Amino acid sequence: MKRAIIILTVFIVGALLGGLVAHFITVVRYGIKQSRMSRVYEESLVGEFGSNAFTAYLSEPTDAGIYALRYHLDQLDRQERKWGTNWAVMDIRDVNWMRAAAHTRLAFLYTKAGRRDLTSNQLAAAWDAFSAMHVRVRGITNRNDLVRYVQDEDRKGKWW
Repeated sequence: MKRAIIILTVFIVGALLGGLVAHFITVVRYGIKQSRMSRVYEESLVGEFGSNAFTAYLSEPTDAGIYALRYHLDQLDRQERKWGTNWAVMDIRDVNWMRAAAHTRLAFLYTKAGRRDLTSNQLAAAWDAFSAMHVRVRGITNRNDLVRYVQDEDRKGKWW
């Protein structure tokens, strides 16, 4: 009889421990899944910020456009510091292209605002971001080509 009670107790304790371990594993798997979804969501926010910045650049006063583009660049920098080159959906080349386009558009706005010193800084930053892509885009071989390309994209209404 004692033997049966001991076996039953060991079985119950084993079942309880197994259940706790299974629950722990389920919670960890859920956390990993949420983490991946969070990264995708955060990347979608980066795209949304870029779209909003482009809208502000085209249709809002100069100061609002400058603020929106600077905020978008700040978000790109934050996400890059957070994820490095290990983005969930976007590639670091996409990020550098968004950065190059935003810096170029900031240069346009600074020119419009009469801030020539900041214009040249933004164009240099745009070219650095474009060069970091390590991808050839047809027709862009220097800063002037990049400026023309972004202007053409602006006329088409394409922000990215």
